[in-house]
Amino acid sequence: MAKNDDEVVVFETTDPIELGLARNVLAGEGIPLRVEGGTSSSFLGALLGPQALGLHSIAVPAELEERALAALRAAWPEGAVEDGAPD
Repeated sequence: MAKNDDEVVVFETTDPIELGLARNVLAGEGIPLRVEGGTSSSFLGALLGPQALGLHSIAVPAELEERALAALRAAWPEGAVEDGAPD
């Protein structure tokens, strides 16, 4: 998905596991997405932990924002997702 002004960020995390789970949830719903941010350095990740890799965000087309947020809320325990990102 190419970056444009008609996208909204629905998920942000520093945890690569949460990122993968959220990406899989959205992909499973057929929602096109774009992941940006962070670094892919496995050395830094091993040395400093996942938070050292920075903040990753998932953007979806603006018209699919509510559908994406509903899918993410359904995938996490109640109260864990607020404003598009788990606690």
